[in-house]
Amino acid sequence: MTITAVLGPTNTGKTHYAIERMLAHKTGVIGLPLRLLAREVYDRIVAIRGPSVVALVTGEERIVPPRAAYWVCTVEAMPDGMGCDFLAIDEIQLCADLDRGHVFTDRLLHARGLHETLFLGAETMRPAIAALVPKAQFLKRERFSTLTYTGSKKISRLQPRTAIVGFSVDNVYAIAELLRRQKGGAAVVMGALSPRTRNAQVDMYQNGEVDFLVATDAIGMGLNLDINHVAFSSLTKFDGRRMRPLQPNELAQIAGRAGRHMNNGTFGVTGEAGPIHEEVVTSICDSRFIPVRKLQWRNSALQMGTVDALLRSLQDQTSNEWLTRVRDSDDLIALKTLAEDAEVRARASNGASVKLLWDVCRIPDFRGISAAEHASLLMQIYTFLHQSGRISADWMARQVKRTDRVEGDIDTLSKRLAYIRTWTYVAQRSGWLDDMDHWRGETRAVEDRLSDALHERLTQRFVDRRTSVLLRRLKQKEALVAEINDAGEITVEGQLIGKIEGFRFQQDASATPDEAKTLRAAALQVLAPEFHLRADRFYNAPDTEIDFTEQGGLMWGTFAVGKLVTGSDALKPQVQAFVDEEAGADVAAKVQRRLQHFIDRKITTLFEPLENLKNDDALQGLAKGFAFRMVENMGVIPRGDVAGEVKDLDQDARGALRKHGIRFGQFTIFMPLLLKPAPTRLRLVLWSLAQNLQEFPESPPAGLVTVPAAKGNPQGYHTMAGYRAAGERAIRIDMLERLADMLRGQDTRAGFEANPDMLSITGMTLEQFADLMQGLGYKAEKGERVKVKAPAEPAKDATTDAGEAQAEEAPVAPTDTAVPDAQEDAAPEMEVFYTFAWAPRGGNRGSGKPRPQGDKPRKKGGKPQGKGGNKAQKFSAKPARKEKAIDPDNPFAAALMGLKKD
Repeated sequence: MTITAVLGPTNTGKTHYAIERMLAHKTGVIGLPLRLLAREVYDRIVAIRGPSVVALVTGEERIVPPRAAYWVCTVEAMPDGMGCDFLAIDEIQLCADLDRGHVFTDRLLHARGLHETLFLGAETMRPAIAALVPKAQFLKRERFSTLTYTGSKKISRLQPRTAIVGFSVDNVYAIAELLRRQKGGAAVVMGALSPRTRNAQVDMYQNGEVDFLVATDAIGMGLNLDINHVAFSSLTKFDGRRMRPLQPNELAQIAGRAGRHMNNGTFGVTGEAGPIHEEVVTSICDSRFIPVRKLQWRNSALQMGTVDALLRSLQDQTSNEWLTRVRDSDDLIALKTLAEDAEVRARASNGASVKLLWDVCRIPDFRGISAAEHASLLMQIYTFLHQSGRISADWMARQVKRTDRVEGDIDTLSKRLAYIRTWTYVAQRSGWLDDMDHWRGETRAVEDRLSDALHERLTQRFVDRRTSVLLRRLKQKEALVAEINDAGEITVEGQLIGKIEGFRFQQDASATPDEAKTLRAAALQVLAPEFHLRADRFYNAPDTEIDFTEQGGLMWGTFAVGKLVTGSDALKPQVQAFVDEEAGADVAAKVQRRLQHFIDRKITTLFEPLENLKNDDALQGLAKGFAFRMVENMGVIPRGDVAGEVKDLDQDARGALRKHGIRFGQFTIFMPLLLKPAPTRLRLVLWSLAQNLQEFPESPPAGLVTVPAAKGNPQGYHTMAGYRAAGERAIRIDMLERLADMLRGQDTRAGFEANPDMLSITGMTLEQFADLMQGLGYKAEKGERVKVKAPAEPAKDATTDAGEAQAEEAPVAPTDTAVPDAQEDAAPEMEVFYTFAWAPRGGNRGSGKPRPQGDKPRKKGGKPQGKGGNKAQKFSAKPARKEKAIDPDNPFAAALMGLKKD
């Protein structure tokens, strides 16, 4: 029997050599570090010898034909005591791995072929193998090609056939997203992918559909791809316990994927990764690294008599200077957790049950959940197996069904794949399930469906099919054919590249600058005639298909086709059409004319009262000048701004103006027809345009009497919107005039309270009304008083009244029972009220404030002086006007009822 250690860097043909040696024997087994690599080697051997003699055994996959002679396995899944002629272990340097190293070390110490044994790995293992396997011979392999360090490059400058290496899922995804935008996409390879998904992704890269590969350090373990350059996006990784820098030999393992066989390769850094130190670069290029001094080890001679004996044997120490006991691995942590459970202790009462418990604890935590959750799942499985010798088929079916769904995003599907791997692993354990073949097929079918769905999602997210196809055509310098559909979508070579929106071509933003230029040139084949057809349709379209936005944009359906710009007059804005240069001057002129016709007609229609006022030749003198002011202010002027001009107007002039619908209010001079929502919306746009505002304020919602007073809007906004700001809210100017009419009948000097009608027309609470009145120049004094409740008086007939009257006069005989006086002692119900009085401030009278009633000076000792001098007051014998009933659906009904009762 010969034992040979075949050592050397990557790309030395070690795995290929091992396959050749195995096939030179009648039987053989090879252990590989990854399920992905095992599948790759299995496929290679099947291609040579056929599937009838080749077996594949991994934790989650088992293909064992009856005449299997050559076994391809993951190192953990290698069957013990097979007695094959040949045995090989790949990547033997993983003996030093902190998580899995003890498995490789055990194979190094104990696994042997009957005739030949090979250990494949890095040169750093030579001293350890020489010390631990004295009979081993050494065969050094030289790299077929050279590696060269090229320093740092931006991702956008990386050349095709590059693999970018990240060390977290988020990092891999972010890089792939960037490559999709800049390079057309990338294939994604991670150790957590199923072989089916990984192979589908690799095929995209290998056949040239994408030119870039984004991967974790899983590519360092023997995956043979056509890679010219390896770029590290980071030089640190999380090893399951902490973030740490990558060791030189780890960097070399990954960088060695560049330059396969006789093709030289390069490596470097990209993204946020700093430069690699010069001495590390030299080590990588020359394949010189510090030898491994300690191998991870765990006792394999386990004592299965009791749980405690098993735990002690697993934690045995070694005295060998080359070995160190591995840190607690997942299986040992699970065993410790389950051993604390009394029921598990009771079940594990003999050697067979302890061995079963250990086999269950070795189920990997594919899901990456907490140790407690994983232990809970293991306890369920152990209970099933110990009680009935089999896992319940119904329970197993429910677990599998939960994962058998292909909807969801990449992360969701990845989690489901991790879950199904647990049940695939369980299905591979001999004797754990009835009808094992069924469950192996079922779990494999679910994994395949999830794998295909994950490949599809990865491709959708990280590969731009359009850019990928176009880049290949551009490389081949072939002519590109463009087409357009009814929705305005333009395709080149069947790939969507953009869409016509109105009279502008919106190209997909993901195209690179060089690509965008080429695509636009190809799209011009169909753009020019389409623009002319659209211009004809637009010119003949009715006004109902065109509209303006509150920011001054001009829309044709859902497409922006222009915008309003300042003209010579606020009521005569101009338009600017949005038309691509490729459409030509004729199309641009036609669109411009149609938009100008639209806005001119819109202004004429909505501002018809202003047009009539402006064109009334019968108005003369001051009336004509005032009409000009109304047109200039688009039908709304605060009275304070024109107080002098209004005072100068005689009754004839006012009458002539009133014929045009002008109302002379106490606060505002306005045209009620122009307060409707449509004219208000247009007025705000035209006013904002005339004021050269960068952002136009929006009109208040239609139908509201008051709105919150807008903060930060330009001066004059509320007037143009048809409102007047007063306190925290703004009130519609026509409703303000109605309120002013009500206030004329109040004694504003002595003070008055709001009546229900005042609150009703403003739609305010009493507190809001008080704030409004203060904003209008009134003083609001708040007070409290006992709320007077109207007594309940049930209907009574005459006979009852007489009887009750007698009863009231009759003395009441004293009794022994005291009448409770709770009602007398109860605190009276209080209510808040406000007293409003005019509080004149400087300039109020000239700004449209209402004149307080009863504020003329009194003669000494005399009565208040009003209009007409000292006149006797007149009193009417007419009954008081019946107050309007309060609507019970009014949100302020309760407050109004309280005011009425006062």
